Amino acid sequence: MREVAVRAALVACGNVLAVALLARGYPGFGVATFAAVVTIVGAVSMAPCTVEVSGDGVRLRWFRGRRFISITQIESAEMHVEPNRGGVMYWVRLRLRGEEPFEIGVGPNDGDKSRADAMAERVCRAVASSRS
Repeated sequence: MREVAVRAALVACGNVLAVALLARGYPGFGVATFAAVVTIVGAVSMAPCTVEVSGDGVRLRWFRGRRFISITQIESAEMHVEPNRGGVMYWVRLRLRGEEPFEIGVGPNDGDKSRADAMAERVCRAVASSRS
């Protein structure tokens, strides 16, 4: 998701620059376009992600995207803390068989730590029950 947001931001900045250069005689048009693009990119990057953990796997849904990770692909899950702009960001890292780890961002607030712990625990229980 982060890669998509970064790509969208780069495309938007390029478009804003092109419009600003084309609209040099109309400064209000360039400012309005810039504001609109920043609003759209911000809304897309801040769109919530829904995570469902079941006995079959982990299903993620976000703005215009979906991913399903089968429980048989998951080796383990753990809560991961990363420094972020003077605070921390809580993640759930899924270790996958034969693939790079997949990280799910939970949030930067104190309450998000318990949510990340609970999500990692649910995934671990689902993995353990699928192996028994």
